[in-house]
Amino acid sequence: VYMALYDCDMYGSMPYSEAVNFRYGGTLTPKYDSQKELFDQWISEIDADIKTLAAHKESQATLGDNDLAYNGNTSKWLKFANGVKLKLAVRLLHQDRARAIKLAEEVGASEANIMSSIEDDYVYNKGTGGDGGDNTYGTGNDVGLGATSKNVLDFMKKNHDPRMLVMFTK
Repeated sequence: VYMALYDCDMYGSMPYSEAVNFRYGGTLTPKYDSQKELFDQWISEIDADIKTLAAHKESQATLGDNDLAYNGNTSKWLKFANGVKLKLAVRLLHQDRARAIKLAEEVGASEANIMSSIEDDYVYNKGTGGDGGDNTYGTGNDVGLGATSKNVLDFMKKNHDPRMLVMFTK
């Protein structure tokens, strides 16, 4: 969800619910899920993950040293998952304010949900293409800033589209 959220910020609707399922009887042409559908599914997935992490079950598998982010520390993963939930809430703020506030309140309901020090933070280095450019996807293909028409820009401003921040410069 964390990585898909960045793609959604940049490109909007995308294949997700039916993506990569051909091997299991799915389709080679998955539908494009709308941002609303994506957010609904992601919130559901994050809530399920939070529930699992918060249970702290003895039988829960841990990756230990193989977990390069948190060394198997489920408390830190719980904070990270709640942080992703807050990112979703921020993106919903102008489209569904009541839901965004509800999500933020769920996260804020417990101190155990909140990153309170730099040790709790997780920084994912998306890498560079090795070309010295501003490539954040490790593909060698830079994501260039574009130009648009006044109508598209006005529509994006009116709807507080978060892609404006990554797609365009003045």
